[in-house]
Amino acid sequence: MPFRLKSGVDQFDFDIDGSVSKGGTRVGTWAVTPDNKVKLTKDAGGETTFDVEWQVNNLNQLELLQNGASAFNFHGAPNVRPMYSTANADLSVQPNRNQIFKFGLHGAWTFSPDFLLKFKVGNRESTFDGFLNDSDKSAFSYHFSNKAKATQGFDLVFTGQWAHISNSLELKFVYDKEADAGGAKTGVFDLPSGLSLEPSANQLFYKYSKASQTHSVQLTGRLIIGADFRITYVLDD
Repeated sequence: MPFRLKSGVDQFDFDIDGSVSKGGTRVGTWAVTPDNKVKLTKDAGGETTFDVEWQVNNLNQLELLQNGASAFNFHGAPNVRPMYSTANADLSVQPNRNQIFKFGLHGAWTFSPDFLLKFKVGNRESTFDGFLNDSDKSAFSYHFSNKAKATQGFDLVFTGQWAHISNSLELKFVYDKEADAGGAKTGVFDLPSGLSLEPSANQLFYKYSKASQTHSVQLTGRLIIGADFRITYVLDD
């Protein structure tokens, strides 16, 4: 399942197994650079870099663009399913979950007030339309599906820690990421209010509704009532 990119008058065919050919003959392998360009490393020596863009379309499908036009949809073949994960907030893409080839995309994440996970790569911001996965393990796991094939579901799990916003019933999630230009190694997801205590379990939950469905994340921890009746909730590591 190849896709074609151009460099000047030359055209190269890129396969999702990581190989590259020209005119039907293999010429090298490809990868994605830290600045999200596609790089061809030639078997005979030398490299060619392609300026591209990345977007998630309105069907929650990842696409590669060149010169503003879609060059490849990673969900375009009915018998090939990609796989997504996160590593220090980089989006790791395995074009075919049955093959070992994968690459990473580097961008900026935000969590919107209407519970959408947004990912900006370069100047193009895309939206994963899904929901915080119901969890009893305090995880920040965002679930989305390929809207053209709902049986294809994916989970993006971010490592980090929950933090309480002082003098409020609001939360934020401080997630781990690769150090940016200023040296920061964490980012923040601000969450709309939705924190509540479940008396039957003495546990805190983050609950919200989207598209007529209610979702919740159990913030596993210990409820402590002090001698002055001050209530403290300690989240588990």
